[in-house]
Amino acid sequence: MKFQVVIDRKTQQIICTEMFNGKAHDGTIFKQTTPVNPSILVLGDSGYRGIQKVHPNTLLPIRHKEDIAKLSEEEKAGRKGRNKAISSLRMKIEHVIARIKGKWREDCANLQSQVK
Repeated sequence: MKFQVVIDRKTQQIICTEMFNGKAHDGTIFKQTTPVNPSILVLGDSGYRGIQKVHPNTLLPIRHKEDIAKLSEEEKAGRKGRNKAISSLRMKIEHVIARIKGKWREDCANLQSQVK
């Protein structure tokens, strides 16, 4: 099972969630879910590679060889700093996802103990 969570980075409010088969690719999930307003900046991890085609206002880390090869020398020199900045912006989002997963695991454990 795989979840996509859309979170307001400033308020940490969950805007929406989607649940998919665990084998679904992150980019596929994004493309099949409710469209995000084009003015909203999407921060994703490298699993969302390719979503810029459907949502140009996207920031993703540059980690794949093909993507690195397309960069100018100046962009290549700044790539690690850019990736770190994106990662730092995503930290609050990752914390919310960790809390959701922790609560879900807790609820599952409670259900299992009730069944026994």
